[in-house]
Amino acid sequence: MANLTGTASYVNVLRQLEATDPAHPSTWNPNYQALINNDVFLKALIERLIKDHSHDGTVIGGPKIPLANINVPVGEAGILTGKDLAFHINERNPHGTRAIDTGAATTQELSNHSTGRATLEKMGHVKAPTTPDGKLIFPDIPEVKVDGKTIFLNDVGELSTKNPNADDTSGAPGPLKLIAGDMQAGYFGRVPAAELFTGSELSAAVGISAGTLQHNDTDWLKFAYEGKILFRPMKTIRHSISWDHINAAGCALGTKTVSKNGLNYKVRLMKGANKDPAGAYSSAVNHNSEWNKLMLPIHIEAKNKDWMYPGNVESNVPYWGIDFTDADLLTHNTHGDGSYIWCQEVAEAASSRLSRGGDGVSYSYSGPPSSAHARRGWVPVLELL
Repeated sequence: MANLTGTASYVNVLRQLEATDPAHPSTWNPNYQALINNDVFLKALIERLIKDHSHDGTVIGGPKIPLANINVPVGEAGILTGKDLAFHINERNPHGTRAIDTGAATTQELSNHSTGRATLEKMGHVKAPTTPDGKLIFPDIPEVKVDGKTIFLNDVGELSTKNPNADDTSGAPGPLKLIAGDMQAGYFGRVPAAELFTGSELSAAVGISAGTLQHNDTDWLKFAYEGKILFRPMKTIRHSISWDHINAAGCALGTKTVSKNGLNYKVRLMKGANKDPAGAYSSAVNHNSEWNKLMLPIHIEAKNKDWMYPGNVESNVPYWGIDFTDADLLTHNTHGDGSYIWCQEVAEAASSRLSRGGDGVSYSYSGPPSSAHARRGWVPVLELL
């Protein structure tokens, strides 16, 4: 064993071990060479360890050095475990150490090494020190990036993989923070079909083949409504389909459920009136309905309240600044088939069902539930369970 007379000789010993020792820190951290050559913290620690060891690797003076007693600048890893933290630092652990198990003892002492391997080599095998309340303590870790997507900083300065400001903490796809409204009626943004369902995927999942598939890859709009998370396709995904077809598959009133990525959703139609049966298909029965509270605030007509059918709209509909048009939402017949969108409610008679859109986002109409005219469209709501 070579004498450890200074930092340079110590580093050389470590390098000699790299080729034969699978537990050497260089096998865990690709930046190990740069760290031992340039890291001020590491060099200082090496000097201290050398000072406390004789040339044959035994400790001078007898006592072992508790890891918690090595006084170095530290950063606090917050509520992340060593493994989670390493994953979010481009899969690298700080200063050449392995991921740590926080469930075991945190003040293991560094042992004598008769083989001449100094204490630092064993750092990957010992448990990390923690604060009295159990938070991990690491040396300064500048590699951590609080990007607001995978790593967050909460209001007490702790790192976390969960967004402390998220309105949606369910794990559902799409934006986590509302951009308008609140959890009683709010809008998160758009979600690509690839993250939820395409029109064909959902049709197959619920057993609907009636009508004609269209806008298969349309985005989903993510909403909050009465404390729940809802998704609705931006455009109609099937036209020439009757209310009866949808109801037979359990997708009108929400008896059908589907699953995606471990989450379950109720499949239903949007509510276009404030009661069921509505007793009418337009005017005050539309006020404060689910449709009015979610679809109207995202439309450009909410900006100046220049609704095409003002009698169907309550006076306090907010403007959320999203500015979708009837073309964007396919809520007018001039933009394609399926613009008369089936809703849940019985309308003016037991033999009629309510629909919204068709002649603008504020329009409301009805028709026999058996009607499969090309203008009739299916726009499902996925309600997260």
